[in-house]
Amino acid sequence: MSTPPDEPGTGPERIGDAQRAAVLDLVDRAYVEGFLDSGEHETRRAGVTGSKAVAELHAQVADLPPQFHWVPAHHPVPPSNRGMAVMSVVLGVVSIPMFLCLGTGAAVGGLAVFAGTRALRQDSSRPTAIAGIVLGAVGVVLGLGFLALLVFSSDQTTVRTR
Repeated sequence: MSTPPDEPGTGPERIGDAQRAAVLDLVDRAYVEGFLDSGEHETRRAGVTGSKAVAELHAQVADLPPQFHWVPAHHPVPPSNRGMAVMSVVLGVVSIPMFLCLGTGAAVGGLAVFAGTRALRQDSSRPTAIAGIVLGAVGVVLGLGFLALLVFSSDQTTVRTR
């Protein structure tokens, strides 16, 4: 007896790491509770990690008791939270030309570094967050360097005019 194609767990839809992790957890729990022996546990874990479609994951737990069944609708992929990382890059890029605005670039660069480090802690897009941190740091260095140049050059012009 086959299942209808529109029933959850039988489709050819691709799966991701979050779905594989959910089924690995079910297989591990079934092993701990004695429903699988060690050889079968390892075989199913290998099958889960090599799965590419919903039906392949479903097959790994289909013969287990109901508490170990996986229904794709119950394990949605968490939404990506890239906003903070993207904001970090935008602020970093803006801070570089703003170093000419009397320290504003340093302030905006500092915000870029802050946003980038927050993005790293939130596990958002790591490469984007790192790019924002680097660009922000460049903005901070340029802004502070320009301010220092203005301060020291104005001191020397004041001394020369006397």
